[in-house]
Amino acid sequence: MKKEFHIIDAKDALLYDIYLLLTQVIENQMKGTVKNIEYYDNADLKRMFNLGDKSLYRRRKEGSLPYIKIGGKIYYRADALKNLQKK
Repeated sequence: MKKEFHIIDAKDALLYDIYLLLTQVIENQMKGTVKNIEYYDNADLKRMFNLGDKSLYRRRKEGSLPYIKIGGKIYYRADALKNLQKK
């Protein structure tokens, strides 16, 4: 069932985009096409690779360590850590 939206300003447009993305994710999950992706946080990486906070910060800033930030906490995709193992 499609819902009708009336976009008024940029905030509404952003909320509508988020709605569309979430709808796609839910539909894909129902079809079983979404893979479970494993994430690690800073504490995990520090323990796994014997790195400090400054090393992780530096690698994030230089772009060699992709990350996402949710609610002030930083997460790293497990499949992106292959580059970190080589250094």
